[in-house]
Amino acid sequence: MATTTNKVLRMVFSTQSGSTFSITLPTPREDLTAAEVEVVIELILSNTR
Repeated sequence: MATTTNKVLRMVFSTQSGSTFSITLPTPREDLTAAEVEVVIELILSNTR
């Protein structure tokens, strides 16, 4: 049996009330950088405040 590996990007956020929520992206780009993820996180946060 062959072994397969599936990559996911999971971003976990804390709310002001203390709970958490996550956004999961299946099969992110192989060349995705931490800086690019941080930009997206900031965009999400700026639209939810």
